[in-house]
Amino acid sequence: MEYILFIVIGSTGIIAQVLCARELLVNFYGNELTIGIILANWILLESVGVLTTSRAAPKVNSKTALLVSLQLLSALSLPLSLYFARTCKVVMGIPSGEAVGVVSVFFISLLALAPMSITHGALFSAACLWFKNRRKSAADSAGIVYAWETGGTLLGGIIASSLIIPRMNVFSAAVAITLVNLGLCFWLFRTLSWVLRGIIAALFAGTVALMVLGNPGYLNQESILLQWQHLDVISYRNTVYGNIVVTECDAQRTIFTNGVPGIVLPYPDKAFSEEFVHFPLLVHNAPQDICALSGAAGGILTELLKYKSLKRIDYAELDPVIFQVLEEFPSEMTKAELADKRVRLIPRDARLFLQTTPLTYDAVLLGVNKPHDLSTNRLFTQEFFTVVSRHLKSGGVLALTLPGSTTYLSRELLALNLSVYRALRAVFGYIRIIPGDYTMYIAGHDPQVISLDARTHFLRLNEREIKSDLLTEQYLEYRLQRGREKWFVEALNTASARTNRDLSPAALFNYLVFWNKEFSPSVAGAFAAIGRLRLGGALLIVILLGLMAAIGNKAVRARGRQRAIVVAIGTSGFYGMMISLVLMFLYQTLFGYVYYRLGLCISLFMAGICLGSMVMNFVLERRRLSYKALILVEAGIAGSVGVLILAFTLGYAGISAPVFAVLFFLSGILPGLEFPLAGFLYSRDQPENSERSAGVLYGADLLGGWLAGLLGSIVLVPVLGLLETLIVVLAVKAMSLLNCALANRNSRN
Repeated sequence: MEYILFIVIGSTGIIAQVLCARELLVNFYGNELTIGIILANWILLESVGVLTTSRAAPKVNSKTALLVSLQLLSALSLPLSLYFARTCKVVMGIPSGEAVGVVSVFFISLLALAPMSITHGALFSAACLWFKNRRKSAADSAGIVYAWETGGTLLGGIIASSLIIPRMNVFSAAVAITLVNLGLCFWLFRTLSWVLRGIIAALFAGTVALMVLGNPGYLNQESILLQWQHLDVISYRNTVYGNIVVTECDAQRTIFTNGVPGIVLPYPDKAFSEEFVHFPLLVHNAPQDICALSGAAGGILTELLKYKSLKRIDYAELDPVIFQVLEEFPSEMTKAELADKRVRLIPRDARLFLQTTPLTYDAVLLGVNKPHDLSTNRLFTQEFFTVVSRHLKSGGVLALTLPGSTTYLSRELLALNLSVYRALRAVFGYIRIIPGDYTMYIAGHDPQVISLDARTHFLRLNEREIKSDLLTEQYLEYRLQRGREKWFVEALNTASARTNRDLSPAALFNYLVFWNKEFSPSVAGAFAAIGRLRLGGALLIVILLGLMAAIGNKAVRARGRQRAIVVAIGTSGFYGMMISLVLMFLYQTLFGYVYYRLGLCISLFMAGICLGSMVMNFVLERRRLSYKALILVEAGIAGSVGVLILAFTLGYAGISAPVFAVLFFLSGILPGLEFPLAGFLYSRDQPENSERSAGVLYGADLLGGWLAGLLGSIVLVPVLGLLETLIVVLAVKAMSLLNCALANRNSRN
């Protein structure tokens, strides 16, 4: 029955991880790259719990009492972590709606996750020692606990994705999880002292009373109100694509998506709507079919509908639930817009719609104004512009905007614009740039994109009987003057930036640099240095570190193999986190809803680990494997990265969601094989330290994952790109393989 305990520990951990990550993402504006920081901090804090307990637990007389106490602390700390994750901004004195830099993201997430993750990490070491004592000394006890806990992680991920996220608020889920853990402790550990069992019974009764007589939803609602501080929250919901909140202040309603303000009602930015619609459409002789991608309701659609030649507007959002929100909280403007027969709502992700529709358009208007996360960056890449190009009719245009300035163009702002501009130039023959507080780009394959001047625009505006209070002839001459465009292009020519691609999100990294210069100026210089990293430099660092480890092992020949085992597990933790991040980021680029599938993605990877661990435990019970088996597993992990690199090189755009599921699962099998094997070899070679082996190896695994989470989300993926990141991972595992081989050779000499 002890295996049920390990399953519950794993399930509780992944559910808590997913729920806390989702709450933090809302406060951090839904930026998927912060997933790496959040997961890295979770792993770091778990390693603190693991290593602390592995050192202290052997001195504790009652391993059962220690295990139960830690499980109670873990379950009771979940509501605390969730509450702080949701209200962290107000607790830290940061106004709602204000962005935070990467330094704040790191420390806020560290504080929010600490109660739950430290106690959960401590549970692993305590469970291994407790299980070892029950089995009267078993070298493979760590591997067995690891396998069953990983199986629980798979189960928890499925429960989180299919039951908790779509049907429960986070605090009701937290109370239910606490109840399960308390009930299991009371039922499973019947030999505990009456004092401890009485405490468990009292906590269990209190939790039941809270669920039956109390109202966990009240805490959920109060924390939402506190999270948004002075704004009146009239709607709060989680969707497949993210989190949508509708706030009201002085009769003005704002729809937030993942914490980012989007559609504003009933008084939108009229100046922006008129410019964004009429500048590109006046380039076209007679626009009939329009595709509006995100943010068109409440202003842009109104301006589009002024064109008498218009026959159809296909309107898609990055999160289709926005349409439901607009129906529930309409304004007079949105009612008229969405009721017009020419407007067709597309209940699909904007990029997926354009990739799959056979229709063509006279204009495609991209309503997202900055690539602040992977979900939006995927609309600013060369690959997406290629898709747009295929769906433009003769004379058709694409219009988009980016952050800009009419006075000073900083290096960060120029790099952001240049990375997208280069992507546009790779696809379109003609690009008109209109600088301002936001920079507008109009791209197409017809020379008239760049030939029209202010006078022609004004004449066409009158010919088409389009009324505008803003677009006077004088204003058009001011906005469309060629000198400003020349000044902007010359400034771009002084900048340096990579082309924004699906596998190399340069615009996203440049936006993060631009964003952090404003909100974390202390790290602006570090980000500038990180941006200069190239693949050759990263590989050189990996090779030097690998050689240093090999030399160190040779110097301590007697313990060289033990050190090599720890390095192998640490680099496998690095591999596991990095492969998970790469696959999650690519999944988000292609499908746009990793926010919803986060738990399932992690669980599929852990399912592979679970299978590998169980297979290795089965083998170790029947055969005592040698150190050469570890070398073979290391070679297999390195080879699997090479296969993934080859697959990405041959093509990735056609990868379906089920294929991603298989990739997540397969990527976990080899690391799953390695951990029980490493635990067996480490304990066999150092039986005097066998009690600490589980904590040492699990700690190395977690620390490797922590390093990968930080490097992957801040440095490797945004700077080098996904494919180059995989090459770095291959180099890391290749050096670990070399280290293991040399350590084995030295120990025999």
